[in-house]
Amino acid sequence: MTDTTNERLDWTEAGLDRQVDVNADLRTSVEILRNRNESLQATVADLRFKVEALMSIALQQQKNFGLVAEELKQQKQDISQLTKFQCNTNQAIDKVGIILEKMVIQQSKEKGIDC
Repeated sequence: MTDTTNERLDWTEAGLDRQVDVNADLRTSVEILRNRNESLQATVADLRFKVEALMSIALQQQKNFGLVAEELKQQKQDISQLTKFQCNTNQAIDKVGIILEKMVIQQSKEKGIDC
């Protein structure tokens, strides 16, 4: 073989060696990317699970707040009604007091006692 042929073979062999190295690097990179992708998919699945749990909790809290709001509304109505009853009771007590006072005065007049 001639020197030119040997040089071409050496050059081709060196090129093939470089290509083998590049291919090995690419395979390694692809494997790293696959592993990273699997890890990210697992992370996304975990985050999705956590978000669903948080949404469930948030919905339950929203329902609870609604129940608390309804209870507070009912208590406000109860307080309003009790206030009206108290006012009516006070008026009735005042009327009974006036009636009793008139009865005492009437009885005193009948007995001749001066009040």
